[in-house]
Amino acid sequence: MSIVNIETPQFGQFYNKKFVSAMTNISRMVPQNEPIVSSDYYGNMVYFVTHKFITPYGISSEMSLVRYMVEKNLTYLLVYENHSMVKELKPLFSHDSLKKLDDDFQKLAEYTTDGHSRFHLYRLSSNWTSK
Repeated sequence: MSIVNIETPQFGQFYNKKFVSAMTNISRMVPQNEPIVSSDYYGNMVYFVTHKFITPYGISSEMSLVRYMVEKNLTYLLVYENHSMVKELKPLFSHDSLKKLDDDFQKLAEYTTDGHSRFHLYRLSSNWTSK
């Protein structure tokens, strides 16, 4: 019988280091009691961002997204560029359309991961919210 010595891999070998850093920073930037409206999210995001994620189902345009957020008293939007769980919102969250969000949202941060995914954190403009 032989014993095999298996070296334990470093944490970063399993996870994209820039992704972990981006999600951790996003979690720190958004006040703890604030949920985040997100175009798309998955297990790793939920693990590293300690906020409740809300998917804006039934939304088909930027204005309907703004109305949705105002009605539900939501302030923060996390966009996973070119991805959306809501089919109708994919065009709004495409690379070419993100600039249009500047009218109603303030961009707080943008992160590009090792896997070339891009995440944008926005705050609903103060003219829409009393926060």
